Amino acid sequence: MRLRAWLPVLGLLAVLTSSGTSQTKDAKEVAELLPAQTMFCVEVSQPDKLAKEIQALVKGSALDEMPATLARFRAKLKEPDRFYGSYNVRDLGMFFSPEVLRDLGKLRGGAFAVTGFTKEGPDFVAVLLTGESGMPRVLLRGELGGGQIFIVHEVAGVPIYRHKSGPVRNWKSSKEGGRVELPPLPPREYGPAMAMTPGMIVMGSSKELVGDAILRSKGKSSDATLASLSAYKDAAKLRTRPGLFFYADPAALDAQIERLAKQPGGVPRDLRELRAALPSKGVRHATGMLALQNGQVDFQARLHLAPGAKDAFLDALPTGKADTQLLAFAPRGSFLAAAAGIKDGAASWKAKLALLDRIAAAGGSRPDRLPSKNLKAFEEKSGLEIAKDVAAKVVAAGLVFALDGDRASGLFLVRAKDAASATFLAETALPKLVNPEAPPKGTTATVLGQSVTTYADKRGPSLSVGRRGAVLVVGDDSKRVAAALLGAQKKTGTLTDPRVAAALEGMNEPVAVGVVSLAQPLLAMFKSSIAPSVQRYYPPKGFSKDFKGGPPMPRSAPKPPEFVGKGVQDMTRALSSLAPMVLSLERKGNTIVLEARQPGLRGATTRIIDVWVEGELQRSAYRAPNPWGSPPPIKGGEIKKFEDVEPKKVPAFEKK
Repeated sequence: MRLRAWLPVLGLLAVLTSSGTSQTKDAKEVAELLPAQTMFCVEVSQPDKLAKEIQALVKGSALDEMPATLARFRAKLKEPDRFYGSYNVRDLGMFFSPEVLRDLGKLRGGAFAVTGFTKEGPDFVAVLLTGESGMPRVLLRGELGGGQIFIVHEVAGVPIYRHKSGPVRNWKSSKEGGRVELPPLPPREYGPAMAMTPGMIVMGSSKELVGDAILRSKGKSSDATLASLSAYKDAAKLRTRPGLFFYADPAALDAQIERLAKQPGGVPRDLRELRAALPSKGVRHATGMLALQNGQVDFQARLHLAPGAKDAFLDALPTGKADTQLLAFAPRGSFLAAAAGIKDGAASWKAKLALLDRIAAAGGSRPDRLPSKNLKAFEEKSGLEIAKDVAAKVVAAGLVFALDGDRASGLFLVRAKDAASATFLAETALPKLVNPEAPPKGTTATVLGQSVTTYADKRGPSLSVGRRGAVLVVGDDSKRVAAALLGAQKKTGTLTDPRVAAALEGMNEPVAVGVVSLAQPLLAMFKSSIAPSVQRYYPPKGFSKDFKGGPPMPRSAPKPPEFVGKGVQDMTRALSSLAPMVLSLERKGNTIVLEARQPGLRGATTRIIDVWVEGELQRSAYRAPNPWGSPPPIKGGEIKKFEDVEPKKVPAFEKK
C-alpha cells in the first residue's frame, strides 16, 4: 500500500471520521485487554499529554509549516521546475503537522505485548484504543482494502481479517526426468491478524490472540489480565507521566522455554542465550518508563529482586561507589564516558567470567571452549592470574568511546589501589596482555606534553598507556591517551561541564555513572544522509580516453558539493546547544534502578530540525555535474538518416 497516494486527503478523512466515532462500552484500559501471562509489554501512557509535548518540540521548526518551507526553498532555486521535493521531508511534515498530532492526542491508549514464542517467532498482540481519533481507523481501512485479505474468523460479531494465499501448484521431480504434478497446497494464512471495533483496533500474530482481546473488551472472558497483577498495579505511579511504559516478567519467559524444550527442535539459540544472560532466579519482574515532559526525556528502569536473591548476573554488577573523578579524563563531547566502582575486584571478575560461561554454554559451546578455559590457557602462557594479579589491584574502572567521522576509538580508565599497583599494571601486566609469550618492550615518548608509553607487537595491535597518580589511561592511539591526560590536568574534561556536574551532585550513591553526548552520532548520521550518492561515471558513446581536447578520465570520486560542508557546520552549531545525557545505576534495597536524563530539548530540536530539512532539500535538488563534460564533435560531416544507410547483407540459410 502506497500512503503517498492519499496522504493529502488523510487529514480531512480523519476529521470526518473522528467526529462520528462513538465511544462504546468495549473501550477499557488497555492493560485489561492483555493476558496475565504477558512476557513483555510496551504501553503508551497519557497519549494526549505526549502529543502536546511532541508538538511543542516541533513548533516553530520547518516541519511545523511544511508547505511554506517547500515553497520558500523552491523560490530560491535557479531551476525550480527540476525540483520535485523530498519524500522524507514531505512525509515527516505530514505526520508531525499540528492537525495530525492533535488527532493522535485523542487516543485513549495503546500497547504492544509479547505473550510467547514459537518456531515462527514471537507471539504478539497490539491493542489501540482509538477514542475520538480517526486517523488510525482511516489507515487500517486503507490496509484492509488491499488484495488477498479475507475474513478468517469472527468473534462476538467482530470480523477478523488476515492475508490468505490461494491454492498453490505443487509438483516433484521424477526419476525419468521432468516433473510430476501433485495435489495443490491448501490456502495459507500469513501476516498479522487484524480487527476493528468502534473504539478499538487489534492486531496480533494469530487470530486466537486477537479474538481473546475482543472477548475481554466485550466482558466475555474470565481469564486474568495484565491489569490484575500486583506488579503492574505497583507501577501505577510511573504511568502518570506521558511516554512509554515497560513491563517484563522473567517467570513467563521460563514457562515458554520449558514448553519449547518439549517440542521438536527445542529452544532457539538466541532465546537460550537471552535467558542465560538474565538472573536464573530471584527476579520478580522489571518495569520502566521513558517519559517526555517539559522538554526533557527521563528514563527509569527497575529490576525488582526477591529478598536475598543471589546470582552471577547480580554479582557481576558494580558494587562500590562510582568514581566520578574518572570522568575528568574523558574529553568533552565524547559519545560515551562511564565510570564504575569496584569493591572486590577479584570476586567481581570471577562473577563476570561465570556469567560469560553460562551464556556460552547455553548457546551450545563445548565445555573446553568456554571463556574460562580460553582465559586459563592465556594465563598459563603469560604467567598472570587475572583475578589475583590484575582485577584485585583495581578499585574503579571507566570507559570512553568517541566517534571521529567514520572512525571509532576507545579508552580504558583504571584506578589502581596504590602507586605500586599502578606501576605493576602499566609495566608488567599490560605488555603481557599485548603478547603473553614475548611481552614487548615499551617505548616512552612525550606527546602533548604528557609521557606516554607504547607497547607494540608485530603480531597484534599496539597499546599505549599514560599515568596520572594511580589512574591509568589505556588506548590504541597515543595522541588520544595524551589528550585525556592533558584534559584532566587542565580541567577541561567531561567532569568540568557544569551541566554534568550539576546532574552528578543530585545523585545519591550510584555504583556506576555515565555521560552520553548525542552530538557525534547525530552529526555522522546527518552527514551521511545529505551527502549525494556517488555514481560511477562512464564516458559517453564515442568519447574515447585519448580524445584530444577532452577532459581527463576521473581518477577518484567527485568532491562533495558545498552545501554538505555548510550543512555539517550548521548542524555542529545546532547540536552544541544539546545538553549531555547523564546516566546512573543504583541499588536500592531489593531493587536495581537505572536512570537517564536528557534535558533541554526545547529550542535545540527546532534548530536541529531546520538544519536537517535544509540539508535534505538541498540533497534532493542537487544535480551532479558530468565529469566528462560535453561529448566530442562527431567527425565525418552530418549524420546520415536511417533510410539512407545501406543495410548489411545477411546470407540466407539454405534448407537442407
